Formats: sequence, C-alpha cells, structure tokens
Amino acid sequence: MTLPIQSQERLAELAALEDGWLDGSGLAVAADCLDRAAKFMATDGHLRPEQYSIFPTEDGGVLLEHFGEELCISIEFYRSGNIDVWAADSAAFLKRKETLLEVTVDTVTDAAEQIGSASSQLTG
Repeated sequence: MTLPIQSQERLAELAALEDGWLDGSGLAVAADCLDRAAKFMATDGHLRPEQYSIFPTEDGGVLLEHFGEELCISIEFYRSGNIDVWAADSAAFLKRKETLLEVTVDTVTDAAEQIGSASSQLTG
C-alpha cells in the first residue's frame, strides 16, 4: 500500500528536522524510524494511515498516535530498533486509565499484530 500524500508529506517534514529542532535539543529523526513508521502505517490493516497523527520524538524517533471513539493507540519507533506499542479502550481509559496492552516489540509485523489483538478485544 502506498501512503496517502498527507502521511508522506508529514514524514518528509520529520525527515527534514535537524539536531536541535526542539528549542536547542532534540535529535534529528532517524531514517530507520521513519521507514519503520511508514511500513507500519502501510501494513497495519486496522486503521488507514491518515488516521494516525505523526510526531517526532526528542530522541530522534517517531511517534504514531490515534485517539478514536473505540480505541486509543500509541506506537513509538526508537533509534534502538525497539517499538513500544500501547492501546486502550477509549471509554475505559478516559474513566479509569486502564490499558489493553503495553508492550515492546522488535518488528513492525509484531507491532501490527499487537494492535490487531487489542482491536479484537474490543470487537469480539
């Protein structure tokens, strides 16, 4: 799947950030993090790429977030190669701060599987 133009443009904006982008701190976003975030959005299958908000992290990674009516998702791609995956039932999280999952995985495929598992918990 090819990413929509708005997702491609946002990733390009992050790629252009240089060291110091955050008031003098903040590392340039690693190309590997951008690549893995793009791959995740293209292969996720649970949300369309444009449903994710895309942010740089201070340590040069990429953060994808989605806060929907049913599911809240946060996926952070680190320079180390790790991927933190967090998901919560939106209503339960807002009331009780409960999460469905909070794991660290090594691959984009594992991250997508974890999001699928969290989504299935809500629907099935």
